[in-house]
Amino acid sequence: MIGFVKTNKTAIIVTVLILAAVVLFLTRVPIEFKAPENRVAAVAQQNTSVEAASALAQLPVDSDFKNIAESDALRLKMDEKTGHFIVEDKRNGNVYRSYPDPKYWPQEKISETWKKHLASPLMVQYVDFSKNILQAKETNLAAEGGKVKDVQAVPGGFKLVYEFPVTGFTIPVQVTVGEDYVETKIIREGVKETKMGLVWVRPFPFFGAEYTDGQDGYLFIPDGSGSLVRFKNNQLNVNKIYDELIYGKDLAFPGIDNNRNSVMMPVFGMKTGSKAFLAVVHKGDEYSDIVAAPAGVLSNYNWIGAQMNFRSSFLQFTTRNTNVPDSWGYVDYNRDQVFGSDRVVRYYMLDSQKANYVGMAEAYRQYLMKEKGATPVQVKDQSIPMYVNIVGADKEKGVVSDRYLQLTTTDEAVQIVDALHNKGIKNMSLTFTGWQKGGYSSLGATFPVDSRIGGDNGMKTFIDHAHALGYPVYLEAPYTLNNTNGGL
Repeated sequence: MIGFVKTNKTAIIVTVLILAAVVLFLTRVPIEFKAPENRVAAVAQQNTSVEAASALAQLPVDSDFKNIAESDALRLKMDEKTGHFIVEDKRNGNVYRSYPDPKYWPQEKISETWKKHLASPLMVQYVDFSKNILQAKETNLAAEGGKVKDVQAVPGGFKLVYEFPVTGFTIPVQVTVGEDYVETKIIREGVKETKMGLVWVRPFPFFGAEYTDGQDGYLFIPDGSGSLVRFKNNQLNVNKIYDELIYGKDLAFPGIDNNRNSVMMPVFGMKTGSKAFLAVVHKGDEYSDIVAAPAGVLSNYNWIGAQMNFRSSFLQFTTRNTNVPDSWGYVDYNRDQVFGSDRVVRYYMLDSQKANYVGMAEAYRQYLMKEKGATPVQVKDQSIPMYVNIVGADKEKGVVSDRYLQLTTTDEAVQIVDALHNKGIKNMSLTFTGWQKGGYSSLGATFPVDSRIGGDNGMKTFIDHAHALGYPVYLEAPYTLNNTNGGL
């Protein structure tokens, strides 16, 4: 046992001496290790990706942009490294960029993730269909060290391809300049998926994005008849992002009802100081959202853009047990198909004297006439019509029975019209409601007209009198609801 210990100690000492000699030899004799060629290529490719990601994570430099096309009013420039573009308005010297105003970039203190969003020409949302639970995630070209490939000139602009190496998306984009607009297009035929499922793409979402710097500025959102979100220095706007589907909620893909007015027109815009633009979703509007955020939401820039949806989520039902809502099913997406058509947005640059809400409305009117064939309505009477609603009768709920409330007979309706006509109102549109049996609240009832307000003969006399004065008459009859068993 003692001899075994001694032998081990001797072996250890010998090993240490040999290692020391080897180290001494290596330090004195220069040795060159050659990496295999594929390893060299991999390192070079990695460095290229790092450089691309670094370039995309920052805003482009003006000197990198080259003139690519122009019209009488606009000049288009592009940067091959990032795929961004600049539009110069030759009428007034205004400059519009496809990325946030670089003047305020050093002031941004947001997370690196959102800085990459701001600097990227595309934002993307996707789902991983290999997972059991689908959770939509967002990425961008800079975050993935993406590539700008196949850059080529086309009539009026340029075309290129964005590649997302991590998620595997290939998205071709074309940018061209028109008479007074710049047009961006996602070419649907070239959109490819490999690893993930594409949910939406926001092309150049920060076009014209501006800081609030005391200027007269606002975002125009098509909320109902249109709303303006004025620029403010507000750091607490976290819940004020606007994200609505054009033409309203799609009943095939039910989502959260936020009680907002439906988007009736595929338009949005921005004004900042003496410059403004109106954007129109020219193609793919039925698949698109309008997304807008004032300063303080995700960044300190005011921005607005279009979101091009390629899939929508839906609830896959697995049970009819309505007593446990959380167990109805799970969220899923169509795995085999994406929504079709090219996605085109036109940005109309407004001249300085038209850089306001009225100018935006005029630009959209011109677009509708030129691109959609709309024609101005030719009115017979230039005076503004007065809309008059006449209520014949209604019912008042009672304990034992309802009480009939006679409000306006047909003879009294004639007197009302004559009184207005004699006061100089020469253009009226008359709507008679509550004429059916039971009055205004009796839905589904049909003719005859209730005899207590004049009956059919009285109504015919009223209508003939109104027509003789040149006024149309409409009898309101809400048949979509029926609480009277009318017609049954």
